[in-house]
Amino acid sequence: MADTDEALRELEASLGRLAAPAEEQLAYLNSLGTGELADELALELHDDLLAVKGCAEPDLRDSAAMRAVVEVDDALQRMSGAANERLWRPEGLRAAEEWAALRLLAAAALARLRAGGRPDSRRP
Repeated sequence: MADTDEALRELEASLGRLAAPAEEQLAYLNSLGTGELADELALELHDDLLAVKGCAEPDLRDSAAMRAVVEVDDALQRMSGAANERLWRPEGLRAAEEWAALRLLAAAALARLRAGGRPDSRRP
């Protein structure tokens, strides 16, 4: 249970960063030293999603909240690739419609995850 709660905290944090405005995302990326390359946001979500899937009980893994998180992960995958390189640069984070849609999707997934009935102690 403790591992699951920690994994969920990390997943919530990743979703929160994806739902944040572009300038907050860029400040976070700069704090990591990634040179404002936004792929770190996608990598973190994907890693955190795998961690939750690996330790969560079946009812959580198969929940509507987790399906919403998978939808965000899938959307990020569709944004990937050389043809979409512009999306992963600072100007893409600021202006691309894909990122605006992704922020809404991430915010909805975060709300579902937080409403999923887990203890409030897991919230950051």
